[in-house]
Order: sequence, then C-alpha cells, then structure tokens
Amino acid sequence: DMAIQLANLRAGKIHAMSGMDKSLFRKAKRDKRFNISARPLPATQMLVINHNNAALKDVRVRRAISLAIDRKALVHGIHFGLADPATSFFPHDHWARNKTMPPWEYNPEKAKALLAEAGYKDGLTLNQGIVVDFFGLTRIAEPIKAMLSKVGIQWKTQVLTMGAASDRLSNLEYDLSTTSLGIHTPQTY
Repeated sequence: DMAIQLANLRAGKIHAMSGMDKSLFRKAKRDKRFNISARPLPATQMLVINHNNAALKDVRVRRAISLAIDRKALVHGIHFGLADPATSFFPHDHWARNKTMPPWEYNPEKAKALLAEAGYKDGLTLNQGIVVDFFGLTRIAEPIKAMLSKVGIQWKTQVLTMGAASDRLSNLEYDLSTTSLGIHTPQTY
C-alpha cells in the first residue's frame, strides 16, 4: 500500500520508494525532506472494442463512444495532471508517436447524434464490460461509465483479474474492456 510506504518513508523506516500512486505524489512533493522525481510511464490506458458485437460493428457507435469520453478530465481527475491525453496507443513521449495527430475530440452532443443516427436514439446497453484489475484501470472505469451514461450508453462492467480477463478477452466474451499497453524502448530506461 503506497500510503503505508509513504508513512514509513516519513518516519525514516525506509529510505526510498518507487511507483508512487499519483494521489500521493503532490503530498510527498511538498515535503522538503524528500527529493522527488517523476517520469512518465511508457504506457497508454485505453478501451478495447469487440467488433463482433452487433452494435459496435457500426463505426458511428464507436465514434460516439470516443466522443463521449473527456480525456482531459480523466487526466486531471484520475491522474492529477501527471499524464497526457492519448492520441494513439503510443505513449505521449514515445519516438514513434505521430506528434501531428490532434487530440481526440470531446463532444457529447455529437455522440448523442451519432447514436441516434445509428438507431440507438433511446440508448444502448453494453452488458459484457470488462475492467481489468491492473495498472490503475479500475480507477478510470467509473468516470468513463458516467461519461458514457450521459450520452445514453450504459456500460455494465465486471472487474476481473488479469488471468480471468485474459481468457474472456481471448474468447471475445466482452463488448468493451479496459486495457493498458506498455511500450518499452531503450529510451525508457
């Protein structure tokens, strides 16, 4: 538990820690006894869409999902401003990322219009959502569910361990799932 580690660091019981939870970072940084440094993780958190789902085969529904998500709010609310909104699956500082790609648009009204155009004027329910209990993905799921709900998409989720999720994902037994993709290069280290 990161809070216990931070308490032990403050008490002098340990002399270093890594992988600090973002929620504790600012608190630790204010303590002048510590030399705190941060670097971005080479990872991107994202949603995986199962195109075998009848509704999700429609590009308008997939675009509506994307338009419903306020990435800046997730960065500031979940990651405490210590991340960048993703524009692709490459992390923001990765050498292969297309730096000219604009950020994804947040437009709930456009999302609602696309859903209506796709035949889901009264809403859409996705019953087989998977939230992988890994790398902070459980923290982003609830805000995303709320954002989707505002445009008429109910995302019913189940939190699963990586092992249980792996089987379901491999067998395409999901409609929308969280995942994290880490891309390590020599520059990472």
